[in-house]
Amino acid sequence: MLTDYPPLYMYVLYVIGRIRAHFHIAQFSAMDLLMLKSPAICCDILCSFLIYWESRKTAKLSELQSICMMSVYLFHPVVILDSACWGQVDSILALFIVVLCICLKNHWLVPAYAIYGIGVLSKPQMLVFTPVLLVGIWDHVFLKDFSWKKFFCHLGSGLCVIAGMVMFSIPFGLTKVIAQYTSTLGSYSFATVNGFNFWALIGMNGVEQDSNFLFLPARIWGSIAILLIVLFTFIIAKHCQDAPYKYYLLSAFIILTMFTFSVRMHERYIFPGIVLLVFLLIYKPIIPIWICYGGFSFLTFYNIGWVLRNYGDFVYHNDKPMIRLVAAGIVGCLVYFYYVIGKYCLVHSLPKKS
Repeated sequence: MLTDYPPLYMYVLYVIGRIRAHFHIAQFSAMDLLMLKSPAICCDILCSFLIYWESRKTAKLSELQSICMMSVYLFHPVVILDSACWGQVDSILALFIVVLCICLKNHWLVPAYAIYGIGVLSKPQMLVFTPVLLVGIWDHVFLKDFSWKKFFCHLGSGLCVIAGMVMFSIPFGLTKVIAQYTSTLGSYSFATVNGFNFWALIGMNGVEQDSNFLFLPARIWGSIAILLIVLFTFIIAKHCQDAPYKYYLLSAFIILTMFTFSVRMHERYIFPGIVLLVFLLIYKPIIPIWICYGGFSFLTFYNIGWVLRNYGDFVYHNDKPMIRLVAAGIVGCLVYFYYVIGKYCLVHSLPKKS
């Protein structure tokens, strides 16, 4: 039996399977497909509610502004295409990332540990956002009123979360779960897997990651990109100080850069970046960030739509001009996003001129 899902999502599928069996719902019927898509759709609705809550209650926007911000995500073409049409579960990861950021912003570290653990049990890609959690721990445990009692209290909380993750995984066999995670991280060993990013731009879509670019394999370049992402995450965090959008910005920086420059990227891996940019817009509703949001939205929609249109076609195209054009757009949007971060998101932390 194929169980190519993390443990927690297997429990979700089990519940759906039991409901289907109890009510004798035919497999792949309209009702069955609706139930399979419902977890992702519910996560999209929850994300939109959190956008409204953050806009209205925290950022103190007006009722109309909050509803507009919520609608910007809820009725986003990428969200509808990915979850409601295709039935992918990227919105589950997006929800956990958003809740993690909210917890860290409000100094709720113990719930943040739990959310991170649940997220890892739901989607392995949650591991990508480990630097955000580490920044939160550094901010709230070490920089603010550090004490050894506080340190060991948080250490114990973290260990309890790890123990809970192990308990949830035991029914599937710990060795099998670990093997599933390692195989997931090593699967599709290509420079990019139809993710229209830097590697697609240079014609390496579907090309083995051990193939050389310049003087190193793409796999090594991908590892270098990850190391630089971690380094710059901490640098940006330092200059953001206590900005309310800090953790959303860090998470957006991580996923957008990871998608663009790391290897083994599927077209959907950029999905959480959409909702993170919306949360960033709540606190920094400036035109340059709207440009980033619009650019990434349009290009991601084309990328996901292209793959869905050609679903089942395992031939990786490198000769399509539109693929390279979209990939160039993604790279260009990311470079512009870096400019926006430096000019508009870190400027408040610079000393004022007398």
